[in-house]
Amino acid sequence: MEDNFKVGSPNLFIEAIKDSLWSISSLLTQCMSSRTKTITINNTEYTILKYLSEGAFSYVYLVQNSHGLYALKKITNDGFEAEVSCYQRFKSKFIINLLNYSIQDGAINLIFPYFKNGNLQDYINVNNAFDEKTALKLFSGVCQAVAVLHNYNTLDSNSYPPSSIDDDDEGTDAVPYAHRDIKPGNVMLTDNALPVLMDFGSCIKARVRVNNRSEALIQQDMAAEHSSMPYRAPELFDVKSDTTLDEKVDIWSLGCTLYALTYSHSPFEDPKQAAQGGSIAMAVQSGRYNYPSNDTHSDGFKNVIDACLRLNPAERPSVDELIRLTESALSESI
Repeated sequence: MEDNFKVGSPNLFIEAIKDSLWSISSLLTQCMSSRTKTITINNTEYTILKYLSEGAFSYVYLVQNSHGLYALKKITNDGFEAEVSCYQRFKSKFIINLLNYSIQDGAINLIFPYFKNGNLQDYINVNNAFDEKTALKLFSGVCQAVAVLHNYNTLDSNSYPPSSIDDDDEGTDAVPYAHRDIKPGNVMLTDNALPVLMDFGSCIKARVRVNNRSEALIQQDMAAEHSSMPYRAPELFDVKSDTTLDEKVDIWSLGCTLYALTYSHSPFEDPKQAAQGGSIAMAVQSGRYNYPSNDTHSDGFKNVIDACLRLNPAERPSVDELIRLTESALSESI
């Protein structure tokens, strides 16, 4: 078949391209108009504007109603009741606020505030890292969010969930919870530069007794599914029998997070090590990590990280001790 576009006829070629682009643009506009989707949650209608991101069992969209922009999280797997309960149970300015939700067609739709600044990982991706003082301030806020989980007390009159939610821990003094997936990507950033901890899909009661090998493998598989490898505590990679997992798994993740805020990656995903075929799992379980040779961060700052990244969970600080250690480092920060 003879070619309609001749070399030597550039104007004809350009006009044809313009016509094609105009046709495609018009078609897309018509499709978008006809496919504009809305979702109604508890009598409130939201217009779905665009897709934002996805996780293993969820999709996040930007939505809008007459009051403003929001984030819609659609969860497609079972067990979403536990995540909803966590949002109702834990309240803090450093914890994301669930604004509305409903169950439709076997999935759950959650409405959250929309953070136009994205999360801390987004900032790292664009700007490489935070300065030391800013990192410590953000880290302190994240620690305060985690403290709400670790210090959760069902007998506190201000505690959550509301009385309509059954909690089999009523009557006990304290029921610590662990987030189990703390990382920069799960911390949003408000317009006022406050960190907000999100994604409670992995959150469980912190203290889990492991009696035998079968139970150990179950916990190992759960961690592999819900806890991001570069930020996962070493005791979750090779869970031992006759042991108790606890909230100290979050302390390890916090240490990895603070490291990432200033060095742009977890201490166990060093680009040089990755280039040499190094395994993150092996690096984490060895507990070995380094600071850059030309590092200028203060000793107090690195002491906070080092305190979190102790292989023995019993040697890691509690979250309250970590907050005090962070405030001390912040007062001395460069």
